[in-house]
Amino acid sequence: ILEKWKEVLEKNHFENGENVFLARARLQKKFNILVIDHYTPQYDKYAGSRTLWMYLEMFTKMGCGVTFIGDNFFKHEPYTEELQQMGVEVVYGVEISKNIDKWLMDNIKYFDSIYTLRPHITEKYIDTLKKYKSKEAKIIYNGVDFHFLRLQREWEFNNDPSIIKEAKKMKEIEFDLFRKSDKVATISSYE
Repeated sequence: ILEKWKEVLEKNHFENGENVFLARARLQKKFNILVIDHYTPQYDKYAGSRTLWMYLEMFTKMGCGVTFIGDNFFKHEPYTEELQQMGVEVVYGVEISKNIDKWLMDNIKYFDSIYTLRPHITEKYIDTLKKYKSKEAKIIYNGVDFHFLRLQREWEFNNDPSIIKEAKKMKEIEFDLFRKSDKVATISSYE
């Protein structure tokens, strides 16, 4: 049997016990993407979730190895299982939520790209991602929209001083994320 599979094993497998993260999901020859958002996308409830779902589907159809982290680490069903059936690895559970920094330290090096969404989520992870990612890996930040602009428009509408203060703070956060990311994705030509 070994003779029959020798060429495949030599070509597509690591030495025993090496690169287990990649080997267990047969990711060694793929472009691997880590996607981080606030929770597992619920494509039939929210427009932003539908958009993210379509990105995840597109990444898998392109042949990428895709790993998804929802910041609440909850196994939203049926969505988590549907993502897994699509070929997306979904990281969830109480234990992983308690040890996410260690998980990132141990595994971020295996990703070619890290795609993060929303300022309040990306802000939590960006420094750890930058510290432990490989030099070649790119961090792509998608804020979904520019929150500070939305808040400024709200302030222009109702002149509530607390909103303009929040808009200024959000602008600082978002521009910090822009600087720390390798690329910024937007879906609006205005933004």
